[in-house]
Amino acid sequence: MGLLGTGPWAHRTHAPALAAHTGSDFAGVWAAGPKPRPSWPARTA
Repeated sequence: MGLLGTGPWAHRTHAPALAAHTGSDFAGVWAAGPKPRPSWPARTA
């Protein structure tokens, strides 16, 4: 799956909730705008 957005809601709520589901696999994260976003810590199961 992919996650659209890198704002505070995506970082604090949506990404952790989606990652907590068994069998979920992130394929990518999309961010609007030309500025690079800070990297999120990698989570492995």
